[in-house]
Amino acid sequence: MDKLTKGALLATIGLLVIVTLYLGKGWLAGRADKLKADQENANLRQQVIEERNQLSADTLKMREDLDRLQSESDAKLAAEIESLRKEVSVNRAESDADLSALKAEKQALLESVRKEKEEELTAEQRKITEAPAIAKIEAVDPGKGFVIINAGSAQGIESGVRFNIRRDKFIVGEIEITKVIDEGKSIADIDGAKIPQGLSLRQGDDVVSHPIY
Repeated sequence: MDKLTKGALLATIGLLVIVTLYLGKGWLAGRADKLKADQENANLRQQVIEERNQLSADTLKMREDLDRLQSESDAKLAAEIESLRKEVSVNRAESDADLSALKAEKQALLESVRKEKEEELTAEQRKITEAPAIAKIEAVDPGKGFVIINAGSAQGIESGVRFNIRRDKFIVGEIEITKVIDEGKSIADIDGAKIPQGLSLRQGDDVVSHPIY
């Protein structure tokens, strides 16, 4: 092998070495980049997993907090309802007691007023009020001066008998039986001299005995 060939061969070998070293360096760099990328991807996946786990934990805690708040709210609401129910029951009992007291007070007041009115009656008015009604005036003819009463022979009514006419606690006139029509009806003349001035007999007035005392 001559020197020229030997030099070309050495140059070629050197070039191959240089190319090999260059390619090897590139491959190593690419390999390093791939490993770095793989590591970053792994780190990213781990981060995503951790964040997902954290989110699940937060969601679970949130649900637990909501359940607890709901339970506390329900318990508080139930307690408030029960308290209101007891308050209403107490108020109702107090109202019933107050109503009973008012009714008793009203009854006592009415009884007091009734007694006062009874005490206000004179002895004569009391006798007039207590006198039993024998009949009532059914019709009045003031022009002709007579009345028709709803009592007759069945009640022992006879011609010529006189009766007082009562309205409330007063004697407002006198009548004298002139004719017994039948068992339950009689005609009587009005004694105008016995009627107080400004008054007149009317249908519904009571017929009582004469005299009443």
